[in-house]
Amino acid sequence: MGQVLVQDTLPDLVIASTTTITMATTYLGKQTRISVGGQQYLYSSVITINFATTGINGLDTGAIAANSLYYIYSVQTSNTPGLVASLAAPTTGPTGFTAWKEVGRCRTLSSASTLAVITNRVGGASSLSLGASDLQSYTPTANGFDASAVYQGFWRRVGASMQITALGRFAGAGTGTLVLGYPTGYTINESKLTGAATDRSLIGTVQFYDASATSVFTGSATHILTVAGPRFYGATNILLWTTGNPVTAAAGDIVTMDVTIPIVEFAGLYT
Repeated sequence: MGQVLVQDTLPDLVIASTTTITMATTYLGKQTRISVGGQQYLYSSVITINFATTGINGLDTGAIAANSLYYIYSVQTSNTPGLVASLAAPTTGPTGFTAWKEVGRCRTLSSASTLAVITNRVGGASSLSLGASDLQSYTPTANGFDASAVYQGFWRRVGASMQITALGRFAGAGTGTLVLGYPTGYTINESKLTGAATDRSLIGTVQFYDASATSVFTGSATHILTVAGPRFYGATNILLWTTGNPVTAAAGDIVTMDVTIPIVEFAGLYT
């Protein structure tokens, strides 16, 4: 009598520590079962992927990398099921395994080799667990202006988007053009933005505090295809924050941005 395959039950993957992910033994009261290579395997004990090791229940190869997207696969070796994390996409699959099934994805932080956010494929269907992640700090790149200025920022994943709050505090006169950069290593999902090529989409707000005049200039932040970063939307044009537009930066001035942008890596699309 042949094997009868029923619908897979895939519980959420959970980040257990900075370098480990766990998968439970049940999902909605049903035992975890995953089909790989024409066979269906029951998981009777909690599985832990340790990104500090290689092989089954670890990385497929190499050492954990910062600022990277990892695919989580269900695999089997000698009819023993397990999980493995890999930088290789499903079209290639994890190194050292001939059969696999993607069950989730996660990213590591850009500042350290630490697991940050996770996307689950739930219940063997296409439904996704896309919650909000904890705030992560990053240092925005800044083109021009005061070289001794202090720039700081925070971001978190909200569904398939990234919410960013960034600030620049100036210690002297600014020169050139200022663009507060996004966290590196992520790809803006341009298909989710609307508008013309020079004014793709409203993504948030930008403010400039002029300390000498005790005035606040507020503008809309838009994403432009050619150069990513906040743009001040003036009465007649989209403007960069430059030395004279809308103000000349000086000691004590502050620029802030609060934007939300769609991210390709957070989309959680499965094929």
